Amino acid sequence: MKDIDLAKIFDSMKTNDISEVIIKEGGKLYEIRRGGFKQNVVAGAQQVVSAMPAAGFAQPVVQAQTTQSVASQPSTQASKPQEKVSNFHEVKSPLVGTFYASPKPDSPSFVEIGTKVSKGQTLCIVEAMKNFNEIECDVDGVVREILVKTGDLVEFGKVLFRIEA
Repeated sequence: MKDIDLAKIFDSMKTNDISEVIIKEGGKLYEIRRGGFKQNVVAGAQQVVSAMPAAGFAQPVVQAQTTQSVASQPSTQASKPQEKVSNFHEVKSPLVGTFYASPKPDSPSFVEIGTKVSKGQTLCIVEAMKNFNEIECDVDGVVREILVKTGDLVEFGKVLFRIEA
């Protein structure tokens, strides 16, 4: 394969956003990849393939000083806000999905801050894969905090509401 042919192939791959090309020519096999490469090492009958990251895609390195400064903060500062929060019951998302405060875009929210709620009452909907899952309250109390808004992506275990029981 000529250098001119390789240059044309590289240009075409870049222009057309192609990440891999395999060419068979004269009994030889050429594999061309963008964004990284694999190094093939043949030892006897075994073939070892190791993936190597491309030079421009290295992950950022976190400096040790940053980690130490976070770890060296007094633990009493972190525990004070939690004491306030611990007086409330937290309603957490049971799944990953999109949070909706109301059943329809033009409908009022299921609950607002200050709303009295009872066990089994619907607080919101979390949509996952076109399934709309009603999240129900599991205690009697008053809604004191709503930590997400309609359209937010919520993770499993994310606190959605804090309810004063």
